[in-house]
Amino acid sequence: MNPLLDFTGLPRFVDIKPEHISPAIETLLQQCRSIANQARTSVTATWDSFIQPLTDANERLSRAWGQVSHLNSVMIIGATRSL
Repeated sequence: MNPLLDFTGLPRFVDIKPEHISPAIETLLQQCRSIANQARTSVTATWDSFIQPLTDANERLSRAWGQVSHLNSVMIIGATRSL
């Protein structure tokens, strides 16, 4: 499983590889788009049918991107210290 799509516990930084990023972000963006499209076609959007699912999808996207951003920052800091 892509570690960026595993939301069961703490981030698995040691398992994340560059090749995981694009597929995970694309998957999560597609989930957000799908939920938004469902709401546009729904007769009545409610908290349970639109807001909560979209909030959950955005949270997963934010968590995955946060892990990528953190690893990028660590890499940049480590690279500048070795100069």
